[in-house]
Amino acid sequence: MTKDFKYAVDADGIATITWDMPDKTMNVMSREGFIQFDGMVDKALVDDAVKGIIITSAKKDFAGGMDLNVFGKIRADSGDDAAEGFFGFVMDPHRIFRNL
Repeated sequence: MTKDFKYAVDADGIATITWDMPDKTMNVMSREGFIQFDGMVDKALVDDAVKGIIITSAKKDFAGGMDLNVFGKIRADSGDDAAEGFFGFVMDPHRIFRNL
């Protein structure tokens, strides 16, 4: 599993999810990164000790966009229904942020 995000909760109950891709000058989202981020958001939302969530970046800029290799992988994994695969991938971050 990717280690693109780090999770910490401070003494005041503030969960901080920090995006910091190792060995990259900019953060770029990947499928594995979405899975990791989603899990951290879920973890914070179910923890009664967490009173707030900060989503931040350890880089100068928050994000550089998407790893373009992801699109080729989605197409290959989607078989005959690439449009459905792309739609699901694009909508997944929306679902995560709606949970917040």
